[in-house]
Amino acid sequence: MAIPQSVLLSVLVWPMVRPVLAATKPCDYERLVLDTIRPVTDRLTATRRDVIRARQSLGAQVRLASEPTGRIARRFCRREFFEEALLLRRLVGPLRDGEAADPLKHWEELTHHVEQQPDASPPKRRRRRRRRGGRRQRERALRKAEAQSKEEACPNPSASSSAPPPRTEPTASPPNSSSDGSPPAST
Repeated sequence: MAIPQSVLLSVLVWPMVRPVLAATKPCDYERLVLDTIRPVTDRLTATRRDVIRARQSLGAQVRLASEPTGRIARRFCRREFFEEALLLRRLVGPLRDGEAADPLKHWEELTHHVEQQPDASPPKRRRRRRRRGGRRQRERALRKAEAQSKEEACPNPSASSSAPPPRTEPTASPPNSSSDGSPPAST
């Protein structure tokens, strides 16, 4: 069995992470782990996927230090990084020195039990909302909104009031009149 790169990375940084995890109270362990291992992972040529999996596996060590109980523990066993976290736990040992009972055996039993049971219910897919109108309608609405925001941001300085000037309709000239306003010539 080959050991995944993320587990090897976790073993490499374990001496730095272990005291941090053992001394802190419950909080966002993954953020704490990431802040601790960032100087090392920035210098290594590890892939982002391996760094993320290492962070998740290291953060899971706090949960693996306690007994598995209830539905939350069964759901935790189904997480994609769980096998790597369990392998890391086997390699590095307990989180705190002097732990009386190591719950690793209980976690392995629970994993075996969970693997035998199919999922009770498949995950529900969220329905996507139907968009109305085509791309042109959305673009037109976007341009209209941009134009309105520009008008609000930069009002016309020539306008003396906030009301727009009244529209004047062009007047139609009588059929036999000239455009200069003089009476029509008689023949």
